[in-house]
Amino acid sequence: MPFDSNEWWNEHGPFRLLHECLPLRMAFILNRLGQDNQDIRHTKQPLLGCRIVDVGCGGGLTSEPLARLGAHVVGMDPESQAIICAQTHRNQSQDVNLDVSYICQDPLTWSCPNPVDLIVIFEVLEHVENPRALLEKMLTWLRPGGRIMGSTINRTKASSVLAIDWAENILGLVPAGTHHWDLFLKPEEITSVLEQHGCDSIETQGYIYIPTVGWRYSAFCGINYFFSARKPPLYHPNHS
Repeated sequence: MPFDSNEWWNEHGPFRLLHECLPLRMAFILNRLGQDNQDIRHTKQPLLGCRIVDVGCGGGLTSEPLARLGAHVVGMDPESQAIICAQTHRNQSQDVNLDVSYICQDPLTWSCPNPVDLIVIFEVLEHVENPRALLEKMLTWLRPGGRIMGSTINRTKASSVLAIDWAENILGLVPAGTHHWDLFLKPEEITSVLEQHGCDSIETQGYIYIPTVGWRYSAFCGINYFFSARKPPLYHPNHS
């Protein structure tokens, strides 16, 4: 890891772009869950009782906000220092009702004790050697009707220039060496796996970073993009 895991909660440190992207992540999650259950749009804790696994949780930047919306969250990361940072921040929280726990675990070897409602995996797939195996493993954790959501980087010329040359090597927005272009994933490579395993409601959403403005949704998926899919319910409404 080309950065100091203790810096996870430093909003001006090497994870600054992740802090700035968090509102976009949370909006994406709530909007897609709202497609399945419109009631969550009208409550202060829209994720109350929702069982979530945050894969590659790092220091807990997404896990804690999800828990604050009422979810039961398990944050998972194979990096022990990241998990220590996440646990320390959780223990220092003033919110005694924050239902989030962290485990240092390779997701490929984890046995999920109970089916979950949502899996989130943000900015992780572009760092693993076998993303297909990871996607397939995570889908086994979902209950029927549950969702998987995440984000990653497209393998395009634009991402090579902007996500590596520009963001890492020129402006230093991301520590040099963070990304490797050959590990980036085209949207169809992810959606193909999801389709092969019976998922529906599959969609992708581009987003871009604009200097002095920040992260914004975009129709352009050539660099960063979100994805979402649902594991079909056991029974479909049109079945007799």
